[in-house]
Amino acid sequence: MSLVYCGKQSRSEAGSSSNAESKQSRSKRSRSKRSRSKRSRSKRSRSKRSRSKDGSSRNAAEKLSESEYSQLLVDVSNCWKRFSNITMLKVLLYDFNKISTSEIQNKDNVFDLFNLLRSSGKLSPSNIDIIAEASVVCGVGNIEEIIKKKIPTYQYPTSNEVKTISKYRRNVIEFGIKVGKTNLKTIMNLVGLSHKETDTWDLIFQLVLHNKLTSKNKDEFVELLRQNEMIREVEALNTYT
Repeated sequence: MSLVYCGKQSRSEAGSSSNAESKQSRSKRSRSKRSRSKRSRSKRSRSKRSRSKDGSSRNAAEKLSESEYSQLLVDVSNCWKRFSNITMLKVLLYDFNKISTSEIQNKDNVFDLFNLLRSSGKLSPSNIDIIAEASVVCGVGNIEEIIKKKIPTYQYPTSNEVKTISKYRRNVIEFGIKVGKTNLKTIMNLVGLSHKETDTWDLIFQLVLHNKLTSKNKDEFVELLRQNEMIREVEALNTYT
């Protein structure tokens, strides 16, 4: 007579079933973790893309207080005045349509010029990238140290990472840095402008102010230089393409 055991499994059968269920459970937990991890990475990625699109700083988390921001502008302005040229900054500011020509002309100190950038929305306590990029374009290296004292984690841009200043305006700055004074006076004669000013950047500013050198007529201006064998100046205006 054979015996039939109902309702209970043998230890061997029970162990096999338990192992299978355990493996299935671990597999489900593993898939769940991977899914959560992917969703988390996706959210971080969307967040980064969102910050990039709205024009916020590459260091958006490092927001300065109003007093820290004001102190930074004072320190940067003093440094610019000591190691660079205020008219060079005026030439740079012509790149921004929201800042009027008259506003640029009427400012006679660096601090006020930087404040124009704030009123135009290009500069704020949470976004000081334009100051860093302007210092890179104009070669005012001392400003990096000032910014990093205020924000140690700030990712200072390289020349290849400049985004807020157009290639055309960067070429104009290169032109101003490399143009010979004798050649510059010749250029002023060629375009019919006075060259009473002795400072190179004042003369460059006159070229920009009177629309003798613009993004629209740059090629014509370059050809004028080429005809007068000003090769160094031609190359400077074609540095960034």
